[in-house]
Amino acid sequence: MTAIFPLSDDLNNKSDCFSEDLSHEIATTPFHKLLNAIELAKRADEDILYFSFEEFQLDIDESTLEEIIIEVAEKKIYFLYVDVDYDEKMPINERLSVISSIHGVRSFILLRPIFNYITEILSFHNIDNVGELDFFKIIAPHNFLIDVKSNWILPESKIHVISPFRNVEKYILECYNSIIEQKYTNFHIHFINDNSDDLGGMLIPIHTHVSVKENDVRKYALLNIIETLCEKEFDDEDIICIVDGDDKFPHDAVFSIVNSCYKSFDCLMTYGSLAHYNKIRKHGGVYEAIDFENIRNAYWHYFPLRTFKYKVFREFLKQDPHLNQIKRSDGSFLEMPYDMALFFNLLEITGYHRLHFIDTIMYEYRGHPNNDFNTNGKLQKQGENEVRSKGSLIRKEF
Repeated sequence: MTAIFPLSDDLNNKSDCFSEDLSHEIATTPFHKLLNAIELAKRADEDILYFSFEEFQLDIDESTLEEIIIEVAEKKIYFLYVDVDYDEKMPINERLSVISSIHGVRSFILLRPIFNYITEILSFHNIDNVGELDFFKIIAPHNFLIDVKSNWILPESKIHVISPFRNVEKYILECYNSIIEQKYTNFHIHFINDNSDDLGGMLIPIHTHVSVKENDVRKYALLNIIETLCEKEFDDEDIICIVDGDDKFPHDAVFSIVNSCYKSFDCLMTYGSLAHYNKIRKHGGVYEAIDFENIRNAYWHYFPLRTFKYKVFREFLKQDPHLNQIKRSDGSFLEMPYDMALFFNLLEITGYHRLHFIDTIMYEYRGHPNNDFNTNGKLQKQGENEVRSKGSLIRKEF
């Protein structure tokens, strides 16, 4: 049974819904049934498709459903889980949660902007050889669940964004807007303009949640981050977020998800997941416990969005007061890769069991010719080799 909920183009005027029995269609698998349902919705010029693999009553009134659909559409999220088996949940608000460790899907909702993407996957790939859960990982990079019964009362932890940038005049406003528009009130953004040659620093609007530091000389991202963490005032329980000035958040629920993750799982650090700018596919790998036997030799999985409690950095300063872990043998600070140089230390202090992977898109990475990876590849590799050769720090029981 497939239910299609017609909406106007601007998703504001709800019309009557109807159900269409697809049992007469030639469909041998759930994937083929889904393809048929999407084609039917496209022919009928419908905007929303509710699909269930078995009989299931959507226990939500139409006005609330309409509000939820509009909310997620504004976030550019076009897939919603409805009836799902999962192990982990992070409430976003009183109607939506993010879920992970999904092991059964019975019903979901699709919005028109994703119809063609799913049709292409179903039509041009050997989808019969793909497991159902793997298929949903492809088409649902945002693990959002309609959760109107969620017990959502989460105080907001203070979140600090540290964003060093250089020569990103084309991108800095998009980065700024994606952060400032978060549906979250308790945050501050620390922008550091690393002696740019363009006017990017002048484009950042004055705002009570924002500060901008202008460097007279170039210091590179690592030292800018370290100086901010050492010079500004932070509480131990504050959450620190690192965002490059040429990247952005994908939607306005990022801070709510981060806060929920820390409240739900008592973690000290989080990571994942990212998408490339304006792309759908989700990227991110998960660390295993064995990786922490020597994290510096492990494959690098610590992808954005990368966050940590400030007390982890405070412990780093206790164990390495002279910051030798992020310096060369001659005592100079490493320029790059800043992520490995800083986060190997924090991962060692945190340990596997206080680290949490967020399995939904939290960050959009923008590739362009001026990325350090493209302009300073040799320096990146030299820095990685030096960082991986450092001794390990001691895990701390907080």
